[in-house]
Amino acid sequence: MAEETAAGYLDARIDALREHLASLAAAVPQLPAAFAGVQDQLMLEWQARGRGYVLGLIASRSKPPTATVFRNRKPSGCAPWRCASRATSAG
Repeated sequence: MAEETAAGYLDARIDALREHLASLAAAVPQLPAAFAGVQDQLMLEWQARGRGYVLGLIASRSKPPTATVFRNRKPSGCAPWRCASRATSAG
């Protein structure tokens, strides 16, 4: 019974993945037009407000890639080599 539940779950996840990949593939032809629209909008903002403002706005909305890595990290209390030596010496 547990095998049937796991198999059903995996089948559902694989089907969801296939649907997601199909939607991504369908969106690919629209990307050049979307990027052109973004470029046009940035150029209009660049001309209207100046490059310092636009670059500052982009920089303020961007996060460094390490921010999410360290935010999700939980301290373990001690380094693995220390924990292993404590476990063997305590026993």
